Amino acid sequence: MTIFFEKAQTTDSPDIIENPHFSQALNAFDNYLINTHKRYWNPKDSAYLDFTDGFDCHKQALLDESNFPELQGPLGNILNTEQKLLYINTYAAKMVTGMLYAEQAATFACVNLSKMLANFSAVEYALNQAREEARHISGFNQYITHRFQAPVPIRSVYKNLLSKIINAPRIHLQIVGVQVILEGLGMSSLSYFTRKSKDPALQRLCRLVMSDEASHHKFGIDWLQQLDTLNKSDRNEAEDWAWYCFDQFWQSTFAPEKIIQFYKELGFDQVNAIKITHKYHLGEQTDSGKMFFQLAKTLQKNGLITNRTLHHYAPWLDSTFKDEEDIYQQIITDTITLLEDINTNRPSKHLRGI
Repeated sequence: MTIFFEKAQTTDSPDIIENPHFSQALNAFDNYLINTHKRYWNPKDSAYLDFTDGFDCHKQALLDESNFPELQGPLGNILNTEQKLLYINTYAAKMVTGMLYAEQAATFACVNLSKMLANFSAVEYALNQAREEARHISGFNQYITHRFQAPVPIRSVYKNLLSKIINAPRIHLQIVGVQVILEGLGMSSLSYFTRKSKDPALQRLCRLVMSDEASHHKFGIDWLQQLDTLNKSDRNEAEDWAWYCFDQFWQSTFAPEKIIQFYKELGFDQVNAIKITHKYHLGEQTDSGKMFFQLAKTLQKNGLITNRTLHHYAPWLDSTFKDEEDIYQQIITDTITLLEDINTNRPSKHLRGI
């Protein structure tokens, strides 16, 4: 996949149509492109995604209360039943909306990446991923409309980070930002809701999206095997960019100072507010914290953390966290089997647009 380091001519070049690279297709991308048909799904077709199950977010919790240890601890005697329901569903709404924004960023980033690539097969891969990200946008938009009416407004830190990822000016920054970091965190979030959501529609949507994202993330991990073909400056830039994205996602997802302030407003003093925040929201045993421990392990295992940046990731690597890749793979395998069953004998399925 070293062809990914080869940059296309600018689209305003008079020679762009004659670029000889476009006649040199590579088979390195065949498996990624062929497998896209095995997991075809249409978010607007009820055979794949059905919202008529009657789930009511005003009366039912999207996640079980046991997934929120703070509700068994410091908030247990403060919030009443109605407030706990609102707390759980507000959290879920923020997470689901965050995934929608991430899908939008991934779509535009892939389109921008396609403009940087010199080889036709690489361009086809990038645009095919953009197509799959676009159906994720459609699916999450429908879900949010049915369950929450409107998306939760995006936080400024998150918005700025996604904008930087979309507009990353170099190929290795695009791939690290999207296929490695963004998709890596996405796998954890999607797995979480697939396994733990009490809403059948959200479970189904997340497992469908996850079947696509697994391929996108695998591509990023496969690409990391080419890191050493970069010159030293670009390799360091890729590693520093990975840490920047990791840290900014952490800050935008958790915003620790806001959680601390939340507890202070409930009457806890500064010291206890900090202790509670770290124990119940940021630790390796919390469901929400696990996604960052998983990503840090993945980055280290695949060479994107070296002695240059190891100290940054110390809180996430000095742990007993158990890798969850086997769990991901089982969800994906089951979902592709489901899709193959649905798609059997469905005529012209690839001609019905999204």
